[in-house]
Order: sequence, then structure tokens, then C-alpha cells
Amino acid sequence: MGEATSDRSFRKIWVATGFGTAGEALTEVAFPLVAVVSFHASSFATSALMAAEQVSWLVLGLFAGVLVDRVNKGRLLTIGTVGRAIVYASVPVAALLGWLTLAQLFVVAAVSGVLYVVTSVAQDAVTPELVERAQLTNANSRLSSTQTAASLVGRGISGLLVQTIGAPLAIAADAIATGTAGILYATLPAPHQVRPRRIRVSEIFAEIREGLGATFRDATIRTLVIAAATSNLLTAAQSALSILFLVRTLHVPVALTGVLLLSSSAGGLIGALACARAERRWGSGRLWRVALVAGPAVGMLVPFAWLGAGVALFAVGSFGLSLALAIVNIVSFSTRQAVCPPELRGRVSASSRFTTWGVIPIGLLLGGIIGSTFGIRTAIAAVAVAYFVPALVSRLSPLHLRADLAQTGRPRA
Repeated sequence: MGEATSDRSFRKIWVATGFGTAGEALTEVAFPLVAVVSFHASSFATSALMAAEQVSWLVLGLFAGVLVDRVNKGRLLTIGTVGRAIVYASVPVAALLGWLTLAQLFVVAAVSGVLYVVTSVAQDAVTPELVERAQLTNANSRLSSTQTAASLVGRGISGLLVQTIGAPLAIAADAIATGTAGILYATLPAPHQVRPRRIRVSEIFAEIREGLGATFRDATIRTLVIAAATSNLLTAAQSALSILFLVRTLHVPVALTGVLLLSSSAGGLIGALACARAERRWGSGRLWRVALVAGPAVGMLVPFAWLGAGVALFAVGSFGLSLALAIVNIVSFSTRQAVCPPELRGRVSASSRFTTWGVIPIGLLLGGIIGSTFGIRTAIAAVAVAYFVPALVSRLSPLHLRADLAQTGRPRA
């Protein structure tokens, strides 16, 4: 594939990512509001509705990797993304016809969750086919910064749309944005030849084991996945505690709470924008290791916040930690894509996400348990200290002296 064609193809994925992420962010706000406002759903029912989409990673994540490695990834992206747009569109259509039920919302959440798992793994695997290895960090930096910015836009307009036309109809905006992304994916060129033959059930599990083996036997990918899973676990625990810390411990006004929470998103955006240039200057290895230490060091400011001027400590700590984590995630993701053989990218991506995203519900629960047992501020402090664990993982791994994280080894099946 020529350089110009590859560049155009990546730009399509880049723009599609922006549309898709903005729509997802809007639905994250509007979807639970439909359940609460239209059906007076309990807190448990609302939480279950939100979990219905996330559980797909634990149930189907590994199988998605086998599928992605065997089919046309661009076609899979198109079908999955357009399918999600159609599923989302069923909500405003049913609302206009007076047919919308809570049961339909659960079905929509479950089906869109399945399709999201497949399309996410497919995009992870197709990006290295369109971008030269040396440009992977720059490409992933663009994608990450676009996702963060689009998420801010989606959440920003969600309140206005919900207030103006109601939550069910606001989801139509997500359907339009997601459908636009699907159309862009449909214009991607056909990738390299894949294996179209039929596969037996026994082969499916054999290929899942192959993907898990490639992920956890290789020292580079294993270290990156363990560090990322630990960070995600702690980030989930912190997210479960942050609002309680601000509102109940610091007694911050609700309006200011939203502004303070945006500091984390702003840090993530800056980190994503700065990552590629920082890697060119310092190398992926040094940048990754410094970010693993510097982020938690700044994050230690959070538990020392107090009402008044002290809330700035929460904002600065959250900003710095999120900035560093964005850099860590982009460098880790780019390294995994670089060292993984093309025929294993789908399965390694699925195995990695199965691990790193599967810990998120555990982190949410863990944060609540620690906060209820020892108090919110103590729990926030414990999480802040625990953020140094990924740096310890790095120090004990073969990666702690590498200038380029991807310089040696490839995963073996």
C-alpha cells in the first residue's frame, strides 16, 4: 500500500474516531437519563444498565480477537459501527412511537456493547497496517487526543440536547455520529489477505490460547499489560471516590465539582498532544519510565486538598496524573502494536484489553469498599500511593533499561 494511500486511510480512521467518540460520550450521559427520567429506574437498575455494555469485554473480548484476525478488518469496522448506529437509532424511534421500554434499553446496551468490543479490537489491529512502525506513537497520539477532545465535546453538548429535546431523542445525535464513522470506515482500502476458511470450535479456543500466550509469554507485552491493568484498576477506584471526596469530604459546590473533574480530562488531552514530540526527544523507554513516576508524584497532591484554595491541589494533582497516564498508555499501546506480528494483532489486542479493561469493575468495587471501611480521604490517599506500583513493575522488568521499549523480541505463539 502506497504512503499517500496509507495516509488518507489513517485520516479516515482519525476522523471516524472523532465522530464515534463524541457520540459515545453523548450517550454515556443521555442513556442512563432515559432510564431514570422516563422509567424512574432505581440506582441498581441504572448501574446494571451501564454495566450491560461493559460486560461484553469479559464475555466476548477474547473471541473478538480470533474473529478480527480472520476477516477483512475494514469491513468488520463498517458492519460493527453501522450496526451500533442502527441499534442506537431504535431508541429515539421507539420513543417517538411510544414503544420505548426499559427492557429495550438493556437490549440496546448489550448489543452495542458486543459490537463495540469487535470494532475496538478491529481498529487496534488495522491501524498498524496503515501506519509505518516509526509513526505509530504519533498516530496513536493523534487518535488519543482526538478521543479526549471529542469526549469533552460530546459531554458538553449532551446536557443542552437532553434539556432541549429530551434524553431519548438526544441519542439520535449519537446514531448520526456513529453512522458517519461507519461510512468513513466503508471507504478504507482492503487490507492484506486474511484467512477466510471455516474454523472449528476447538480451533477457536486454540487461537485464544495462542493470543494469550503471545501476550503473556513475551516480556515486553506482559510488562506493559500488567502495568496498564494496575493503572486502570486504580483509576477505576479513584473515579468511584472522587465525587464523594469533593462533595462529602471537601463540601465543594456541585457546579465547581464538575469543573474540577474536567482537570483530569484536560491533563489527558495535553498528554496525548505532547506524547509524540516527547518520545522523539527522550525515547519511548525513558519517557515511559519517567511518566510512571512523575504522574503519581504529582497525583499525591490530591488527598491533601481542602475546601477553599486547597481544591487547587485536587485540580493540579488530577491534571498531572492524567497527563502522565495518557503518555504511558500511548507509548505502551504503540509498543505493543510495533512488536506484535500482524497475524496475532487481533488476538493480542483482545487479550490485552480483556485484562486491562476487565479489572475496571473490580477497581470500582474496591474503591467503594476501601472508602466505606477506612474513610474517603484515607482511601484516596491509599490509591494515590498505589499508583507507584506500575513504576515498580517497570523497575523489576527487562524494560527498565531500554531506550526503545520495542527494541528487542517479538511475541511467540
